[in-house]
Amino acid sequence: MEKAHGAPLPEVPATAYAGKRLYLLRHGGKEWLDEDRHSRIAVETRMGHEVAGVEGLYSHVTLTMEQEIADSLQTRWLRFVAGEGEHWKVPSPTALPFNLDEWWKQQVRAAQNLDLNWFMKFITTKSFMPFVIYRILLGILLFVLVGAGVLSPHAGESGG
Repeated sequence: MEKAHGAPLPEVPATAYAGKRLYLLRHGGKEWLDEDRHSRIAVETRMGHEVAGVEGLYSHVTLTMEQEIADSLQTRWLRFVAGEGEHWKVPSPTALPFNLDEWWKQQVRAAQNLDLNWFMKFITTKSFMPFVIYRILLGILLFVLVGAGVLSPHAGESGG
């Protein structure tokens, strides 16, 4: 390995994906979504593609479409884990702890309760800099609190 400022660079560990073409994972994921007969617009949007023409103009992904994709991928995952039996050593991720539709409604209600007109008026007539400074200071404060052990970066994770 080459040296940076006199110190040797650490070796990069080999992974199970060494020499593999990772973009093929995207191809496999799209095949699963197609096999499960999901809406073309939902699949292409999930892949980060735009659908051209009238179909792309008038079609939109709904919350139900997203939930159906999440459910079918979860089913595939659980089927895979069950099929592996004793060979599977990594704990299975748990299903989402909430109903996606209800969570989305809560986010919309919370956003509707915020009155941001004063903020928009301020940044359009004066300066955006106070907001930038506030965000930077908040970020620094969070790093300090995590570093001091006051906040845990894993506090929101479920225990089981």
